Amino acid sequence: MKKINMKELFSILWKDALGIIGLALLFGVSFWGYAKHKQSTYYVSTRNVLIGHTASRAQSRHPYSQTNSDLANLKTNADVIGDSIITDHVYSRLPKGMKHSMNQHTVNEAISTNVHNQSLVLTIKARGVTAPQSSKLVNLTADVAKDELPRINPSVGSVTPLAKAKSKDARHVKTVSAKKYAFVGVAFGALVGMVLAFVANSWRRFV
Repeated sequence: MKKINMKELFSILWKDALGIIGLALLFGVSFWGYAKHKQSTYYVSTRNVLIGHTASRAQSRHPYSQTNSDLANLKTNADVIGDSIITDHVYSRLPKGMKHSMNQHTVNEAISTNVHNQSLVLTIKARGVTAPQSSKLVNLTADVAKDELPRINPSVGSVTPLAKAKSKDARHVKTVSAKKYAFVGVAFGALVGMVLAFVANSWRRFV
């Protein structure tokens, strides 16, 4: 079988350029449409909360032991904040408008926490379909934690919510990138077009 040199290769691609471009666009649009169909967007707001004991006379001789105890308990406190025992209270305090679009389960699913190494500050995260919803949810969760956490765990110390989350600072998240899918589709379509062009050319040579 005769080998195809580079000149012939470019000649084949040039003659079938319209078909290759057409397939690239077709696959690109198809992949983009699929990504748009599967894509969901949401917003994430965060707020920090300081949890620990303030120094007292009794603790002044061994301040590090109390701090280490607070650090050791921070993960437990974070788990409590993410539990339904807190999030159910959050749901009960939601404005009526938000209650129509959420329930106790979705509120619990929307709230999460992160702890940081060697820090008494934990971060509460809240996910919402809009920026105002996510910021309202995270601020309300921090307020509920301040009220309810000391009742649940009397040894927790003080719970101090830090700066309030603002809607304009919410992070916009897309689960699927339609642009990336479109680029992949274009590349895949072009590859399919080139393969079909080579196959058709080889078949014409053979017959």
